[in-house]
Amino acid sequence: MMLNERLKSTNHQVLAALSPRMTLPKDSYIYFNNLKKGYEGECKFDELCEKYLPPEWFVLRNLHYTLKGTDFQIDSILISQYNLILVDIKNFENDYYIKDGNWYTLSQHQISNPIAQKERIAILFQDLLNHFSSNLLVETYLLFINPAFTLYQAPIDSSLILPTQINRFMKTLNEKPIKLSESHHKLAEFLLSNQTSDKKHKCIPEHRYDMLKKGITCEVCNNFMKLSSKRSYLKCTSCGCEEKVEKAFIRNVLQYRVLFPEKAITTNNLVDWCEVLSDRTVSGLLRSNYKFIGHGKSVQYLV
Repeated sequence: MMLNERLKSTNHQVLAALSPRMTLPKDSYIYFNNLKKGYEGECKFDELCEKYLPPEWFVLRNLHYTLKGTDFQIDSILISQYNLILVDIKNFENDYYIKDGNWYTLSQHQISNPIAQKERIAILFQDLLNHFSSNLLVETYLLFINPAFTLYQAPIDSSLILPTQINRFMKTLNEKPIKLSESHHKLAEFLLSNQTSDKKHKCIPEHRYDMLKKGITCEVCNNFMKLSSKRSYLKCTSCGCEEKVEKAFIRNVLQYRVLFPEKAITTNNLVDWCEVLSDRTVSGLLRSNYKFIGHGKSVQYLV
């Protein structure tokens, strides 16, 4: 069973909210695309877990920790009767090769060594686990989810799961004993409760409020929407997608919150942010969806 949601990281949410509202610098744009691709790969692995693993398994997703001043992330942790399985998911595409322990694209561009990253995560996780008494065997895997990925000179390493090995790997997991006890529940609670927030990345650009384009963005194509001729709907000016005003409004409130956590959620602020909705509509949507504090013009909503 999935014990937590796979949420996009704060950095991912910030860049997703910024991308239709400003021109991202090149480094931010590249980082954003890497985050999107990584998240897509992680979601594909979730689908594999749902397909292959019985519901008794505990599956924890997208976990962030800080240990001795070092931040690290684990894409997925699977808990079976005797094993704690860490899975580092890579959504790499195209051809790569290994030479003298280093990883390269075919155009000879060197990338960070994913095996070294996996080993680093395993060491940090073991240190974290020392704070919890567990006799489960920890296994760490590096899984390449994209079928369009090829690795030349790949080492013979059972912890390296290439695209053609994924189904066999998942079937092997499915054969593991799965009788979980109270101690497994406590371990899962420990791993979930000891998380830390992900830190702001250096590629997050400056984004003052007055720099950004205002309006409600489309969930499908990220372009801006206008009021539809259909009552209580908005329509995208680019792809033509229609969406209920309330749903689109809530999504854009969350964008406002992630971009400007220090700003108050008020009717006036959200009228300006959404641009295409009236004061009355915004006030009604805020009151029907969020708790509030204060009275009259001093009302602020809790998001």
